[in-house]
Amino acid sequence: YENSMTSLPGALAIADESEVARKALEIWTNYVIGITNGMGPDEGWNEGPGYGNGKMKWLTDAMWYLNAGLPETQLGKNSMLKHLCDFLSRITPLGARHSSFGNRGKNETDWCMSRITNMRRVAVMCNDGEAMQNWLGTRQRMREGFKREAVPAISPWIDYFMPLYAEPPAPTKKANPNRLFALEGWVTVNSAPPSDCEAQKDAVSMTFACRPRGGYSHAFRSENGFDIHAYGETIAVGGGTTSNQSWFANHTMGHNTVLVNGMEQLAAKAPDVPYCGRVIAYEEGDNYVYW
Repeated sequence: YENSMTSLPGALAIADESEVARKALEIWTNYVIGITNGMGPDEGWNEGPGYGNGKMKWLTDAMWYLNAGLPETQLGKNSMLKHLCDFLSRITPLGARHSSFGNRGKNETDWCMSRITNMRRVAVMCNDGEAMQNWLGTRQRMREGFKREAVPAISPWIDYFMPLYAEPPAPTKKANPNRLFALEGWVTVNSAPPSDCEAQKDAVSMTFACRPRGGYSHAFRSENGFDIHAYGETIAVGGGTTSNQSWFANHTMGHNTVLVNGMEQLAAKAPDVPYCGRVIAYEEGDNYVYW
């Protein structure tokens, strides 16, 4: 996956001379457009803020090389990019310290650095004001919380040449801080816009997952699990250190969910397991969200 992202600019550079490069470019362009989302095999939705944001960095690398070299592809019209940024901004609102939904979920600076890379690139390419707001808010969080001036985590030269192709949009805050991602199996609720750094200091939020495909690879078997954040802290979370190959993080027992007859959950990878779970009801009303 990552190798295709980093090799794509090379294929783009020699496509006129190389049939292999032309074929690679065709495959990878369609891969970027059609498969590299959370419902594809690379499970970006399922892997939480660490690997979710981390894998998207490779995606935005490749898309900006293509956008600059082949502007006729009009990649900025791909609505999935805004959808991905919306999701990644909601599952860990600014000030959340820990996430239980995938490896590297305990490292807030990790996903903040990746998010800084992703949000500005999508904001400029897609004229997405909400992504621009998240970029600004995440930078503020890094300055205030970690005394660091955050820079793009990978391929920073892309961020230098972006202004040659498009102007950054004006930042906008989410009108509704709550959202159901029905197909992917997530619910995120918040008392304030998740990308508003100041508002999150007095806000309460919850992230809940019940994913049809379940958790595997860098995600965990933790359907019906949840995290709760309040006033710039994480107050309920599972997964322990969420480090790679941690038995505690990988086991259902290590999360805010239930065991049935003492058995852990399974991922919906076998043909005879159509899905792991589904959110079957959702409703918003005055001062409540129900699911």
